Amino acid sequence: MTDTQTTYPPIASLVPHRAPMLLVDELIYADKAHAHCQAIPTREHHFFDASLQGIPAWVGIELMAQTIATWAGYQDFLAGKSPAIGFLVGSRQYKATVPHFPVDKTLDIFVEEIMSDGGMSVFGCHIELNGIEVATCQLSTYEPSPEALSKMTKGVPA
Repeated sequence: MTDTQTTYPPIASLVPHRAPMLLVDELIYADKAHAHCQAIPTREHHFFDASLQGIPAWVGIELMAQTIATWAGYQDFLAGKSPAIGFLVGSRQYKATVPHFPVDKTLDIFVEEIMSDGGMSVFGCHIELNGIEVATCQLSTYEPSPEALSKMTKGVPA
C-alpha cells in the first residue's frame, strides 16, 4: 500500500518519541486500519551493533510498535487532536528470518489493526527488506482514556 497523493506530517509530530529513541523515519501510507512506515538504520542508530554491522533483529518489535504509534498519531491528527499516549502491552510469535537489519538499507514496516475494544487493540505486523518479509509479529496495545491516563500518572488505582 502506498499513496503518492497524500503528504503526511513528520513522524515527530505524530508520536511522543524523540531521538535517540525515535526509530522510524517516515510515514509512507496510512488509512483507518493500516500504516506503512520506513526506517533506515545507520551506524549512529541507538541500537547499532558493530559486531553485527547492523541493528539486532529484536529491535523489529519496537519498529513495529512505533509504526503503530505513528498510525494512532495520524488518526488523532485527522481528528484535530494531539497524539495520545499508548502502551505496548504484549507481543506474540515474533519471528525474524535475519539476525540483524543492515545499515543504510530501507526497512518497510507494515501494521494492520485486527481488532480494537475499549482502548485495547491487536495489530498484525511485518517488516520487509528489499520486498522480502524478514520479521512478523502480533502486537497488543493499550491507549487509555485521558481520565485513565491521569489516574495512572498519579498512582490512583483504576
